Amino acid sequence: MGHLFAVGMFACAVVSLARPWVGVVYAYLFVVLAPQNVWFWDFAGLRPVMWVLLPTCIGVIFGLLRVKFDFSILLARRNLFILVLWLCFVMSYYLGPYTAVPGPYRFSDPDDAIATLNKIMLLYFIACLCIDTEQKLKVLFYVVAGSATYLVYWANDQYLTGHWLGRLAGPVAVNGGGIYSDENNFAMLFVVAQSFLWYMGLSLRTTVLRWACWLIIPFCWHAVFLTASRGGLIGLGTTTLLISLRSRRKLLGLALIPAFVFVYLWQAGSVMKTRAETISDYRTEASAATRLESWRAAAGMIADHPLTGVGLASYGPAFFITRTSIPARLTTPSCKLRRNLEWSLARCTYLWCLHPSYRCGEMVIASETRIPPYKAV
Repeated sequence: MGHLFAVGMFACAVVSLARPWVGVVYAYLFVVLAPQNVWFWDFAGLRPVMWVLLPTCIGVIFGLLRVKFDFSILLARRNLFILVLWLCFVMSYYLGPYTAVPGPYRFSDPDDAIATLNKIMLLYFIACLCIDTEQKLKVLFYVVAGSATYLVYWANDQYLTGHWLGRLAGPVAVNGGGIYSDENNFAMLFVVAQSFLWYMGLSLRTTVLRWACWLIIPFCWHAVFLTASRGGLIGLGTTTLLISLRSRRKLLGLALIPAFVFVYLWQAGSVMKTRAETISDYRTEASAATRLESWRAAAGMIADHPLTGVGLASYGPAFFITRTSIPARLTTPSCKLRRNLEWSLARCTYLWCLHPSYRCGEMVIASETRIPPYKAV
């Protein structure tokens, strides 16, 4: 299967020179599905993002020369907020006081972080220009939903074949890296996938296809249970509740809630249920306690550096330098609490420690409910 994606990557590189929207869709396929991690042996020595994004950018340049794009879409409020967010990341990278500070508590490389963010933002704004019709938007929607569906299958297949123990992470590269190497990130994919699957089912006119799409949702729930992610469980419950309340098919929507509870009681393993019990008593749980401590420290950093933040991907050095008292248990290299803190720092770096970026992120989220989806793409 992987070699088909690899061949398709080169074919897409050629097509996207004339039709850059194809490159955008294929780029999101690689972002969501991550075939370079699922079938890593077929992508050895290749850089999929470069092979897709570079010809797409060239195609966009050709389109600009031929005046084929409507730039008014970039003036949508959401896009302006995201542009400001991008500028805040760049400003924090160059002006942040801890960006160049080395040490054992630097958990992320600012250079890698800014390169990744630039690619994400560039792809987003290219998508805004290229996905300019409803048909192209549908293609992108189905590609994202189809990619998520395959990963739902992949996760459940790991369970059924016994290739799973404890908490399930997603497919990773040979070196163990990848966007789904963390169980919480993998779980959030399925949280988002549930909404895609539900509304894709509503858009299908064939009854068989509609129910086939909806029947994937319980397997999506089970995939979250396999990750044993408390954040994923909370997100899953919240989106399930919102879908049921906002559904125009009230009876079917309300049936989602007892169905979710039944699947949880039946299929959630002991690891998921044990971790779920600590949600209400989060202050006594190690992982939650270290996150709360890191968030309190981040609040102080926002007050100390309101304009630039502490620096892109520089929360680690800032935390251990600015804290007046560091618990000894956090400085022990082999301590589990320290490892949990590292993960919590990695998660909150981009939103919590960069004050202007975090505030813009709040505005972006707030605008979600006030801008029609298609106009804001």
